[in-house]
Amino acid sequence: MVWRWSTGLHLDQFGLSEEGLNLWQELIEETGGLRAGFITINDMAPFGSNKWFDAGDRRFHPDNIVIDSREASFIAIIEKASGDIVWRIGPDYPTQSSPELRPRFDTYVPRPIDQTSGQHDAHIIPKGLPGAGNLLVFDNVAPSGYPATRLPLFYGSRILEIDPIEKQIVWQYTAVESGAASWTFASSFISSARRLPNGNTLINEGMNGRMFQVTPAGDIVWEYVNPHFGSQTYTSLNTENRTVSTNWVFRAQPIPYDWVPEGTPRSEKGVAPIDIKNYRVQ
Repeated sequence: MVWRWSTGLHLDQFGLSEEGLNLWQELIEETGGLRAGFITINDMAPFGSNKWFDAGDRRFHPDNIVIDSREASFIAIIEKASGDIVWRIGPDYPTQSSPELRPRFDTYVPRPIDQTSGQHDAHIIPKGLPGAGNLLVFDNVAPSGYPATRLPLFYGSRILEIDPIEKQIVWQYTAVESGAASWTFASSFISSARRLPNGNTLINEGMNGRMFQVTPAGDIVWEYVNPHFGSQTYTSLNTENRTVSTNWVFRAQPIPYDWVPEGTPRSEKGVAPIDIKNYRVQ
């Protein structure tokens, strides 16, 4: 074993409110312990070389580790040397019982981080890429939190780029940035987002097997829907288990051309999108 970190030894560092801690206590009393997956850390990666550490901020030591909790709605940095949480956003967001009306689909940036809920793939944009040092995360805007976070009426997921020093959203993508309704880009689980060398962002709308690339302005310049379907056992309340067909994709990772075997056919010729208002199958 090289290194080990236990969630259970750091529960008091996750920033849960008294109401949230009471919910955990109720779970312990009802079930004899917190259930498996009660916090679901779905991403864990070294911070890596970055400008913040170069400027003297030791919270962002390259060996420190970025995690995010899908169930508890927070993103945090673990100091590898001590195991302590040294930086965090969430989970102190508006909840279902809060009087605040947020989250809203605000479009102005920069602005203070308003919420993440059920998020995935939180990571630091590496050196050499536009936005280097900022945190990029796929905010699923999905049910999560202790207590449950407040969700918007007009559902949709978001990609957030966050300045970790100011804790501000400095760039975002929702379907609205592409001129579409918010709910046309939505994935309540899995999914990812990665910055590309040209400044665009590769997004994986995992639930629907849809991968696409957007410019900083929100223009969709490339899109691919996974055509490969497999079987998945689907379980929901008050129903028997059913086997369903799905093309979901957990994560999409961009790779450079020089990783592709020499001679592999490729083309960058543009393909006009189908106008679904006029498209008909004969």
